[in-house]
Amino acid sequence: MADLSSGLTTRVDTSQESARLRVEWIDWASPFRGAAVGVGDTVLAVDGVPVDPLASGGAAQRLPGGYAEAQAFEAAGRKAGDPLKLTVRRPLALGGTVSEVSAPLAEVSSARNADNQPILPPDGPVAMERDDQPDNWGAWADQLRAKLTYLLDVERHTATFVSRFEAKELRERHGDRVDLVVSRYPGLWSAAVKADYDAALKLLEGEAIILPPGALDFRRRGEVLAGEIRVLAQAAWEDAKARVETIAPFPAVDPTVGQVAPLKGKTVVLPPLGNAQWVSDSNHGWFCAGSPQDGWYFIDAESPAAEAMLRARDRYGKIVDPGLAASFEFIATITGESRLVMIGDRAWFGLVAAPVAALVGGAMFVDLSSAQPQFAGEEGLVDDTPDLPPDDAPPAAVLTALIGAVKAGDIALWRALHADWEVGVIDDADGAPRRIIYPHCSPPQDARFEDSRRSMAKRVADVRVAWVGEPVSITDGSAFPGALRIDEVAAKLDHIGDDNGDGNYRVFADVTVSCDWRLQRVDGGPWRIATVQSI
Repeated sequence: MADLSSGLTTRVDTSQESARLRVEWIDWASPFRGAAVGVGDTVLAVDGVPVDPLASGGAAQRLPGGYAEAQAFEAAGRKAGDPLKLTVRRPLALGGTVSEVSAPLAEVSSARNADNQPILPPDGPVAMERDDQPDNWGAWADQLRAKLTYLLDVERHTATFVSRFEAKELRERHGDRVDLVVSRYPGLWSAAVKADYDAALKLLEGEAIILPPGALDFRRRGEVLAGEIRVLAQAAWEDAKARVETIAPFPAVDPTVGQVAPLKGKTVVLPPLGNAQWVSDSNHGWFCAGSPQDGWYFIDAESPAAEAMLRARDRYGKIVDPGLAASFEFIATITGESRLVMIGDRAWFGLVAAPVAALVGGAMFVDLSSAQPQFAGEEGLVDDTPDLPPDDAPPAAVLTALIGAVKAGDIALWRALHADWEVGVIDDADGAPRRIIYPHCSPPQDARFEDSRRSMAKRVADVRVAWVGEPVSITDGSAFPGALRIDEVAAKLDHIGDDNGDGNYRVFADVTVSCDWRLQRVDGGPWRIATVQSI
C-alpha cells in the first residue's frame, strides 16, 4: 500500500517560550489546498488531540507534515480518503483566528504524463523540460517554493525585511514565468502556483489605505509652527544686530603681527558657518570663521554660551522641526585673546570671540546673554505635565498615544509612555537564563524621538496598531517577598507611506521603521513601552 500524506510540511518552532508546530509549506497538490490553513499557521491539535511538539521519541516528526507522518498514519490504520482534522491558528499579524480545517489523506505517488515522464504534481509540466527558460520546471519550482516559504510566513519578516524590495524581486525573478506556466499549462498545478504568487505579492505590496480627511494635518501644523518660529527668529536676529554697534569682521587682525588690545570688546557679525567650519583640534571643538586670506575668528564650541545654543538647537529639533539646517550665524564679542587652531592640514592663528546671540539654520534665534537661553518662541511649547492615557488603558491605546505624541511633537508625553524599569536576562551558575529586574533605568534617548519626528515628517504618513498579542507573565512576583510581577505583551505597528508620490498609500515594512514592539506592566499597573526605538 502506498504511503499516505497530508501534503503539508511542518516544523517545530522553539523561538518562543512554548514550542509550536508551524506550517512551513502546503504542497501544490496537497488536499489542504483551498482549506483555511496557510503558511505560518500554528497547528494546535490533530483530530482533536492537542499537539506536543517536544514529545519524546521523535513524535514531532510523526505529526502531520513531519517526514515520518506516513508511519503514524499507517500505525493508526488510516487509509486514503480518510479525513485529517487540524485545529490551526493564524499568525497574529494576520488576525490570530483559530479554525478547524479538514482534508482527506492522499496516497503519495509519482505524477507522470502519458509518455511516463515525471511531471510536477498533480498536472504540471514535465519536470526536466525548460521551454527555453534558464532552468527546468522542476528546478524553478523548487526556487519559487523556497522563496514563497519565506515570504508567506509573516513571522519570518525580521527588522531587516524590506517589503517593497522583496515585491520587486519577486516580480522580476518569477512574474513572467508564472504568467508563462499559467498560459501554457492551465490546470490545478499552475492555478496553485499562481495563487501563492499572487498572495505573496499582495502581502508584500501592502494593504491599500485611504487616509481620512485631515490625516496629514499634523505635518501642516508642524510646518506652520516652524514658519512662525522662523519669523520670530529672523525678527529677533535683526533686532539683536540693530541693538549693538559692530565693526566689519574682515579682514581680521592677525594676532601674530597686529594689535589685538584695541579690538577687545568690539562686536562682529560673522558669516554663516556649517559643519565644515566646526572643527576639532586636540579633541576640542571650535567654530572657525574666515579664511587664510581674510584672517580668522574662533568661537569655543564648548563654552557655556555655545553649549547653551546647541542645547536650544536640540530642543528645537525635538519640538519644532528635526530637519533644522546645520548653519550657524553669530553675533560675537572679541575677547582680546588669540588662539592657534588646526584647520585641515595647517594650524592658523586667529582672534577668539565669545557669542552673544546666534541664528541657527536661518530659523532659530537664541539670545546667549540671558541666564537660561531659550530660542525665540520656545516658551509655552513644552508641557511638563503630559496627558497620559488612563492607568487601565490597553496596550493599543498606549501605542496610539505614542504615535500621537510624535505627531504633536510632545516629547514629555513620549518619555512618560516608556517604562522606567528594565528587565534583563543573565545566566546563573548552572548556565540557565535568569531574569533580572532593574526598578529604575535611564530615560529613553531623545534621539529616537527625533528620528520618529523626522520619519513622520517625510516618508511615513501614518502609523497604526496592527495587532496586540496576549499578555504573558515574565516574572510572577513569587521569587521573594516584595518581588515584582511583570507582564509583557507583543505588538506590531503598520507603517503607511506613499513611496511613489502618487497619493496611493500602502502599508510597508523596511529597515527605516520599527514594526515590532513590546509593552510591560508592573503588578497590574499601567502598560508602558519597553522597546526604546524610533517609530
